[in-house]
Amino acid sequence: MRAKIQGKNAIKKYYQDEEVASKYIDQRYSSSFGKLEHELECMAINSLLAQIRPDKILDLAAGTGRVASCLRHYKQGFAIDTSREMLNAAKPLLKGWALKTGDAFNIPFRNNCFEAIISTRFIWYFDKAERKALFKAIHSKLNAHGFLIFDAPNAKVPRFVPEKARIGKKRIYTQSWAISALEKELRANGFGISAVKPISRNAELLHRISEQTDSVLSYCVMKLINRLSRKEPYTYIILARKI
Repeated sequence: MRAKIQGKNAIKKYYQDEEVASKYIDQRYSSSFGKLEHELECMAINSLLAQIRPDKILDLAAGTGRVASCLRHYKQGFAIDTSREMLNAAKPLLKGWALKTGDAFNIPFRNNCFEAIISTRFIWYFDKAERKALFKAIHSKLNAHGFLIFDAPNAKVPRFVPEKARIGKKRIYTQSWAISALEKELRANGFGISAVKPISRNAELLHRISEQTDSVLSYCVMKLINRLSRKEPYTYIILARKI
């Protein structure tokens, strides 16, 4: 079993590695499975943004700008990440966005200033105690009717790491939830779930198809399988309102 990267200091150090930053998109999202996962994630987030139509949004731990560059239905975008290396990679994609190096646990903006905060592939890297601190920081930066949008791995579906996405012998700690457990945790941290979007159904089969044949045809087949499948989703996109 590979060792895990766990805790905010270890994760911060990991993503400040120039090699990790430079290869991030290629290693995780260049395959058919990665591209489909990205497309489904962005579609789900944009459908939620269309419901709430925020003025100011913050992409928390924006990384290379993969998600932020696809967002719609907002007026002004801000992005922070603790890794300068990641933000340097994001700059060409996020023209018109205000980018800032900063700590997600001590967000460098005034309180109550965002209508929505989006965070993907981040919150679930932390254990319960660190998530509590993270939710507190997010809560303080949202206005009275603000929303948090984030991805939550489904506890009913085993996690896997595509071979191409593995770097070295370590993997990052991952938290997953049943929706009932997530709802309870969010409520304890000042949020209520307003909407849930399931994505990547039958993910293990989609991944196997992508590994065997990476083509336009396989991508179309995978999209069809995802749309028709009734299996448990790999991930949920959560819309949670500040309460």
